[in-house]
Amino acid sequence: QLARMGSITRSGGASGGIVTISGGTGVTLNGAVNAGDATIAINANTAGAGANNFVMASGGSIATTNGSSTAVAINVNASGGGTGGAALRGITTGTGGTVSINADNSSADGGGVITRSAGTILADNINLTGTSIGATGGNSLEVQTVVGTSSPLVSAIATTGGVFIDQAAGDLATSNFTLNVAGSGQTIFLSTTSGNITVDHNYTTQWNSNTQDDNITLK
Repeated sequence: QLARMGSITRSGGASGGIVTISGGTGVTLNGAVNAGDATIAINANTAGAGANNFVMASGGSIATTNGSSTAVAINVNASGGGTGGAALRGITTGTGGTVSINADNSSADGGGVITRSAGTILADNINLTGTSIGATGGNSLEVQTVVGTSSPLVSAIATTGGVFIDQAAGDLATSNFTLNVAGSGQTIFLSTTSGNITVDHNYTTQWNSNTQDDNITLK
């Protein structure tokens, strides 16, 4: 367990056992974090002040074979405030595992964005909350199930911007995506690198009614 109020840069990596990293300001991973079959929890900007981010820099990765609902949890900001975001690279869980990334945390300042520099989130369940998720121009958040044959179950909540998610492989079913995208005329972009797309969601239990006036691209 690593905790402090200043910024944290993790360069040497970690291997085996429960991993908990907390920083009052920013947290940066420059190395591999592998918890074996244990859980990983990372908390950045716990002081809830300014744009202090969680960043997976070049060489940074997160892995566990844990298959629980708390396999990997990344939280940025706090209820008192903060506009820090989460800049992601490769994250892997065990079969059935959940990756939860929350850059909002009820921040009084509105929270921050979730972006991707490289790599894929390999997990069967993925929960994402931020002002926006992914970006245009080939910068979608890339997701895939652990075995890579179908859509993971993805919950995406964007409070002020759009949602951009690419499935790395396999057929994509829109019913596997639970979307809540606040605001009018936002962009929702869902794609699969290889596979077919089935449009089978509804606007009652899967896609929030606030998505009905958004600009949707399926590719």
